[in-house]
Amino acid sequence: MSIEARRGEIWLAALGASRLGELGKTRPVLILTPDWAAPQEPTDRLLVAPLSASRGPSALRVRVPASRTIERDSVVVCDAAGAVAASRLIKRLGMATPDVVAATTRIVVGLVGGPRDLPLG
Repeated sequence: MSIEARRGEIWLAALGASRLGELGKTRPVLILTPDWAAPQEPTDRLLVAPLSASRGPSALRVRVPASRTIERDSVVVCDAAGAVAASRLIKRLGMATPDVVAATTRIVVGLVGGPRDLPLG
């Protein structure tokens, strides 16, 4: 069974219980996994970054204005990016703008020691 999640989409995901400082519960996430590495099975993992409407601005967060996809102004919490099983995805909410995807990717790549000026074309 193929999972139809694509890079740049925003999905509602069941992240489960969290520990202090982690984002958990059911919340929107931005899919960061490139399409060529899309999961084929529910147990395959995707790289995602959670969204939060209650976190303030930071150099590690990308602003996502309210839209048809996201009801409230939110931020992508880049330093909380991680891998989740595709089976945690509940429902596709919509698509992030290319600017949001590019800015999120640059921050996440920078957090793991890669170049922050990564070309994304």
